[in-house]
Amino acid sequence: MKRLFLVLAAACALPAALMAQELSAALNTGLKASNTDVSDFTVYEEVAPNFTLPIGASAEFAGSGFIKGAYSSAYAANSASLDGTAPFTYGLDELRLEAIAKAPQAGIDSLVFDVGRFQFDDPSGDILYSPADGLGFSFRYPNLELNFRSAYTGLLFEDDSPISMSLADKANNGVFGSPRFLFETDLDVPNLFGQSFAFSVLGQNDLTPSSSILAEGSTTRDPSMGGRLSTQYFELEASGAISTVGYQAFVAYGTGTTLSWIASSPIAGSYEYKPISSFLGGFNASLPLALPIDGSTLACQFLFASGDTNASQPLEGNTQPVYGAFTPISSTSLGLVFSPSLSNIVLGELSFGAKPKIGTLSLDGLFKLMAFFRPTLGPIYVTSVNIAPSSSYLGSEADLSLSCGIRSDVEVSCSLGLFVPQSASNVQYSGSVVASIKI
Repeated sequence: MKRLFLVLAAACALPAALMAQELSAALNTGLKASNTDVSDFTVYEEVAPNFTLPIGASAEFAGSGFIKGAYSSAYAANSASLDGTAPFTYGLDELRLEAIAKAPQAGIDSLVFDVGRFQFDDPSGDILYSPADGLGFSFRYPNLELNFRSAYTGLLFEDDSPISMSLADKANNGVFGSPRFLFETDLDVPNLFGQSFAFSVLGQNDLTPSSSILAEGSTTRDPSMGGRLSTQYFELEASGAISTVGYQAFVAYGTGTTLSWIASSPIAGSYEYKPISSFLGGFNASLPLALPIDGSTLACQFLFASGDTNASQPLEGNTQPVYGAFTPISSTSLGLVFSPSLSNIVLGELSFGAKPKIGTLSLDGLFKLMAFFRPTLGPIYVTSVNIAPSSSYLGSEADLSLSCGIRSDVEVSCSLGLFVPQSASNVQYSGSVVASIKI
């Protein structure tokens, strides 16, 4: 069924792609090695086509996707055998129709309408960053922009969906990913006292079937199953520059409901839906440096996501009248090696970047030092690190990324990450090399 769905979608888009004025593809060859959960080595080939077809002067049809073949070998620490797999995956990142109406009425610069599969995100990008199938309206005024969007996530393939919020999501091994209804309203003010501001109301309703969840009122505790997890977020973001320092700062309040185990005695209890009250905040700043190396920049970042000391497990572990752990809709990449969910986590980061040119070569380098903590002694959603029950410090990581543009259509990039856990034992690494050709 998965293959049939993709073939039908590709067949519908192919005539438009062949007529597109902008039709291109990226051919990526990659090597990756790591020792996070298991020691593994992966070689892959990927084709990522995309097209844009203008329709008249005020509309366009666009799409992008990927086809990826890989060979991966893994050696588990508790096994003497080498497991080799050759997965073949493919997906559709975008297939949308966009129409723009110029000055539909007095006072409005334009009205933008999108329908199909396109990217959904919040102002910070840390709560939601995922494609979804839906529609959106943008009203653009001279001094502000108002956006309304809604979508369904249940047609994203499970193996490339970034949304996994609940125990039912984690246990899902079907073709399609988590079925959720998204809704979002954004108010953007691009120039207020020389700075940009955005206010967002974002939410998701869990549509997981009743057969995959526990019923409210059940008196039999089952830590492997949960209920529906529906959430809402209120986010305020500011960005811009003060003198030569660029910055972005945001704060978000998360609410909603989660199925909780409420004990009436040491041996008895029942499942009840309880409210969520959680927080997420962050700040980053960058300063250009007057160094002989082109594009030299010093930057710092701070992220805070609330936790819950009383939680019994990282996902749906609430046992109290209010759940305090922040739960984002989609996963966020923090480090190349250690990248826990933005829940019960504090990140401090310092980085140095540069973009020197050597002859005809264009280089882009970034070095980052990160330290990870947890604000409460509650659980965090990560499997590859053993954490001492009484430790707030989780570990530190150093990442180095370097890309080299050999020509305008040829690029080679490499990265290396080293994570040292709080115990200073079992140092973990991840490294990759990717060659990309644009045609």
